[in-house]
Amino acid sequence: MKMKTILLTTTALFAASALSAQIFWNPSQDAYDTVGGDGTWYRASTTTGSVPNWWNGTDNVFMSDNQNVVFEGAGTVGTAGPPRPGTVTFRNLTGNYSVGRTWLNGNAVTVESTAGNNNVTINRLDISALRPAPSQTTRVARSKSL
Repeated sequence: MKMKTILLTTTALFAASALSAQIFWNPSQDAYDTVGGDGTWYRASTTTGSVPNWWNGTDNVFMSDNQNVVFEGAGTVGTAGPPRPGTVTFRNLTGNYSVGRTWLNGNAVTVESTAGNNNVTINRLDISALRPAPSQTTRVARSKSL
C-alpha cells in the first residue's frame, strides 16, 4: 500500500514539472497571435536554417530535447533533426495536423477532446527503442472519456 502512495506522489510531482515546461508551436514567430500554422520543426538551434518557432509564454524559443510541446490551430509541420520532445499534445484544433518524423523521448502523444473531429497524423513516430519502418505512418486516434 505504501508503494502505491509513493508512486502517486512521484507521478503528481512529475506532472506538475512537465506542465510548466510546455512550449507552443508558433511558426509565424509572433507573440502567439497566430495559433498554429505550417512550418519546419527543428531539433536544435544548431540545425542549418533553424528558427525559434516555439512560444514559451514570453518569447519565441528553440525547442530543446525532452521538452513538452503543444500544437494548437492547424498545420503541416515538416521536421529537421528529427525533433526529440518529451511529450506531444494536440488541443484546440481548428483543422487537421500533419507532422513529419518525430523521435518521442517521453511516452505520450495526447489528442485532447478540444481537438474536435480533426485528424492528427504523425508521418513517422519513433518511440524509444521501437523503430518503425521508414514507410510506416502513425495515425493518432482521439481518445474519449466514458
